[in-house]
Amino acid sequence: MPHALDFISLICKIKLIMHVLSVGKIGITTGRIIYQEENGMKKIIALLLTVICVLSCIRSTKAETDPVGCMLDKMSTVDFDGNAVTGEIFSQYKLTFLNYWVTWCKPCIDEFPHIQAVSVNAEYAERGLNVLGLLLEDSDSTLAKAKDYLKKNACTYTNLRAGEDEQIAELKSKSGSSLPVSYLINSDGMVISYHVGGMNLKQIKDFIEEGFRIIENPQPTEDPEIIKGDVNGDKTVNTGDATVVLKYSAGMVDLDEMQLIAGDVNRDDNVNTGDATQILKFAAGMITEF
Repeated sequence: MPHALDFISLICKIKLIMHVLSVGKIGITTGRIIYQEENGMKKIIALLLTVICVLSCIRSTKAETDPVGCMLDKMSTVDFDGNAVTGEIFSQYKLTFLNYWVTWCKPCIDEFPHIQAVSVNAEYAERGLNVLGLLLEDSDSTLAKAKDYLKKNACTYTNLRAGEDEQIAELKSKSGSSLPVSYLINSDGMVISYHVGGMNLKQIKDFIEEGFRIIENPQPTEDPEIIKGDVNGDKTVNTGDATVVLKYSAGMVDLDEMQLIAGDVNRDDNVNTGDATQILKFAAGMITEF
């Protein structure tokens, strides 16, 4: 859920949009937004309020930003025994299954037997699979507790400590707040796929097979088509795109180069609340093009 300061920032930006659109008087009292509507702006106001409600009330189980493409080639951390582990570990295998977990997460613990089974699977080892765990440490998820859980579940695969590594921190930041998260990483140390939530043995095996297919049958890359206003890349322009632009304007998310091009519907080389306004007007059917 966004912090209070993020919410206040978004409210301020919404007020700015209202002003730019000459909607009329707007005030905030005891959590309610009071406004006067002019010039047929009822739809745009409703959409803006919907965006605010979504941002302040919904905690998504999907990752905020897709971690596919994140690099761990320069990772530098240690395993549970204090041995140094770097990004070179990925270059030693064709595919690495990395499981991000925490001790207070039951779905994380429930996965242990399945991950262990995969880690000792001779066929997978022949094909070049490595299995790693990655522990999120906090006051309730300590190294001692983690070791105890692994011992009780007879887990022998290597587990890493996240520590302060910058690449691991970026991976975590792009993976949302739900746990566990499992990643497939190629020999270059790049994340090629991920899965949020616990899996049974069949699901883990299917996930791993997906990784081998991606590596063994790479798809030719094509220049992606950029649709103005389609910031979230779902081939449509709607309130979800405006939400992303508003969150970017509030400093809550980052956008890649393609998203910035799509979001700059005003074509002023800047993505801001003005672009969100235009996207919302398009979604409301008030304009038909940018």
